[in-house]
Formats: sequence, structure tokens, C-alpha cells
Amino acid sequence: MKKTKLFLSAVCFLLILPTLARAEWFLDVYGGESATRGANVNAEATYYNIFGSSSQNHTEKVDLDSSFTMGGRLGYWSEKLPWLGVSLDLSYFKAEGEKAEFDVVPLSLLLMLRWPLFKSENFPKGKLQPYAGVGPGYCFTDSRVNFRPTLQDSASGSSGEIGFDVRTGLAWQFHKHWAIFGEYRYSDVKIDFRQEDFLAIISGSEESIKTHLKTNHYLAGISYRF
Repeated sequence: MKKTKLFLSAVCFLLILPTLARAEWFLDVYGGESATRGANVNAEATYYNIFGSSSQNHTEKVDLDSSFTMGGRLGYWSEKLPWLGVSLDLSYFKAEGEKAEFDVVPLSLLLMLRWPLFKSENFPKGKLQPYAGVGPGYCFTDSRVNFRPTLQDSASGSSGEIGFDVRTGLAWQFHKHWAIFGEYRYSDVKIDFRQEDFLAIISGSEESIKTHLKTNHYLAGISYRF
């Protein structure tokens, strides 16, 4: 909870900061492929009744198929330091295998750097702009794991995690307000989901899912500068 409050405070700071100085705002929309590495997935379930409790625990390496990524990014470049910027990035990707499936929605706060190339009177920030971004992300995850018959039941649920996001790309500004870009992104998120379900004091269950998703994203998009 403390990490979540810290992240939300940083987002508020991002939105307030441009009022203190001039800024070149940008809005990006992108899509592409996500490739998540195979991961060790742990599922645990404990069942309670008036006679006691019993537990089941299983860890298995799950191969995850390539899927798609889509998202958008709002940010700005400083006018005084045109190579420095910040952005707020919201995206979605899926990591899915035969026995496990994860839907991930990262909200990332990124420190952005760029190198303006081929400057001119019409393009004072450069027509070609290599760039990079790095920062923390708050990831909303929806997890589903089915290790039956090794485990009695499948497990599923939603959770929020703090992750890590790094990316690099190349933008080509072909118009005063428009640019296209290609981007590579690496995201890292540890999922640690746990929930309880009790029926009065007669019976109940507690289940958990743990894994570590490391994902490569290959993206293309369009950017509006204003």
C-alpha cells in the first residue's frame, strides 16, 4: 500500500510540474507484439473446515505464447532542456500458456531522454529523434492458473503489483505536429496474488499465485506533438 501511494504521488507531480515551466507535450498511440519468457508459476491452496485444514502446493515451468501489446502515452519535453522529458504510459498485454494465463495492464511513470538530430528551422527539436525511457510501473494483473488434477481446483484472481519498465526507440518527425516511431520495450513484474474465501466459521479456502513475468515488446506507433 505504501508503494502504491508513493507511485500515485509521483503521477500527481508529473501532472503539476508543467505548470511551472513551458513544455512540448506529446500524445503517443502504439501497438505490437509481446513475447513473455517461460516462467515458474506457483499455485497454493489451503482448505479449512471444522475438522482442520489441508494444503496443496505446486510449482511448474509454463511456456508462454507470444501475444499483442497496445497502449498510449502522454508526456512532455522540457523547453529549457529539450532532451529531457517525462511521461505517463498506460498499456495492455497478455501472457498465455497451456496451464496459465495473465492479463497485465501496466501504468508506467517514465523519465524520458532524446537526442535531437537533423535540426532545422522547421524542426528545431530535430527531425530524427532517438529516445529512451525508464521508470516504475503499477501493474494491474488478472491471473488464471489450472494445474488440475495435480491441484484440486484452478486458481484465479486480480492483484496490483509494482513493476519495472525500460524502453528505447527512434522517432521520425515528418510534420510540425506529427511523428512516427518504432520502439523496443522490456517490462518486469512479479505477481504475488493471495485471496481468502470463508463461509462463516464452517469452511473456507485460501489460494495464492506467484510468478515473475519478463516480457519483450516490439512496437510501432504515431505521435502527436502540441
